[in-house]
Amino acid sequence: MKSRPKAARRLPSDERVGYRLAVIAKRLEQTLADMHAKTLGISIGNWKIMRVVGLFGPLSATEVGNRTGLDPDKITRAVDALVQRGYVIRKDDEADRRRVVLTLSAKGRRVHDKIDGVAGAMEAEFLSVLTAEESKILRSALTKLEEHSDGRFGRHEGWYQRRQVPGTASRAVKPSGVRIGSRTASSRASTRSRDAGR
Repeated sequence: MKSRPKAARRLPSDERVGYRLAVIAKRLEQTLADMHAKTLGISIGNWKIMRVVGLFGPLSATEVGNRTGLDPDKITRAVDALVQRGYVIRKDDEADRRRVVLTLSAKGRRVHDKIDGVAGAMEAEFLSVLTAEESKILRSALTKLEEHSDGRFGRHEGWYQRRQVPGTASRAVKPSGVRIGSRTASSRASTRSRDAGR
């Protein structure tokens, strides 16, 4: 008779991967913002927007939200501030006049490149504690986790509606056309760039 596999040990909140990644990202972002907040008026949220617009622009505000995870109201306020400072240009999309897109101005591009250079140097120093092999393994693992998270948690109906969570079944709401606990037919193509927001 085969023995049942042992249940995974529930880790304390401060030992979970998501929490630890968030703490590390927050430290790096806050350090970067502290260096440029006074001289350039760039907050963490402002930099997230400038970074994705610089990498993937022109982008609509909705696309910026998808790539940064920022709330729509925060995006609106941040974009207004960036436009006022002359870092971002808001204009009609040439292909669709009903759509407004964001691009970096020449001034914004210079600021973006300056901050991005500092961010690159910070990351290099941060990763210097790892060996070349450890760094390679880390990047491979992050790629795998990022792609998995997009397919597993990046869907409209959400993970909560697709899976029975112990102790929450009575509170689960069944969305139209979705069976709680069932597998979906297919996952969306992974978009590694989200993330940027990562």
